[in-house]
Amino acid sequence: MTYDLPDGYTVATPSDRDQYPSPSSNKFEVNNIKELFIAILYQPKVIELMKNDVTFRVFGFEEKDDLYNEIGEAASNALQYFQ
Repeated sequence: MTYDLPDGYTVATPSDRDQYPSPSSNKFEVNNIKELFIAILYQPKVIELMKNDVTFRVFGFEEKDDLYNEIGEAASNALQYFQ
């Protein structure tokens, strides 16, 4: 897939190689997958949490850092519970 985004937009995927903000234009390839998730977001707020060698990224659009941190903690706890 190749993309070229206007200013202020970024690409978000589940990939551990994502950069934030993403380059405005890029190309990537995927192989042997059943599903692909790609979000194109306009000026998102991003919180990253590292728990047990896993990076959790929470995207939002408002200045609600406390809420985004709480969501990241809940995701981390859920992953730990189900592993």
